[in-house]
Amino acid sequence: QLQQKIIDQEQKGRRIVASYFLVKFYGDLFDDLDGQMFIYRERPHYKLSELTQRFEMFYGRKFGAENLVLLKDSKEPDRSKLDPTKAYMQVAYVTPYFDLHELKRHQTFFDKSHNVFRFFFDIPFTSTGKAHGEID
Repeated sequence: QLQQKIIDQEQKGRRIVASYFLVKFYGDLFDDLDGQMFIYRERPHYKLSELTQRFEMFYGRKFGAENLVLLKDSKEPDRSKLDPTKAYMQVAYVTPYFDLHELKRHQTFFDKSHNVFRFFFDIPFTSTGKAHGEID
C-alpha cells in the first residue's frame, strides 16, 4: 500500500525531493577547507536559514562567533579585502540541473535525487548592477 502511494505521488508530480545547498569556505582559519566548495544534501524542505544557523553554531563554537562571517552576497569575494583573522562562509540554495540527455535517464524522483553532479542557482540583478535586496 505504501509503495502504491509513492507511485501515485510520482505520477502526479508531487513527490518530495531533497534540498541542496552550495557552501563555500574562505580564510586561513579553515585550513584545508579554505577556497573549497561543497554541495550539502539535506532533507526535503530544509531551509537555508536552518543550515546557516547550524553552521553559525558549529563554526562559532570552533572559531568564536566574532570570527565567523557569513557573506550575504553570492558573488565571489575579493580575497584581498577579507580579514585574514576571520573565517568566511557563503551558503546558497541550489537546484539540480539536468540537460535533455540526462533527463531521459533521470525520470523518477529517486533518480533526480541521487547521483546528481550539476547544480544551478539564481542570482537576482538590477539594471544598475547593484545587488537586488541587499542584506545589511
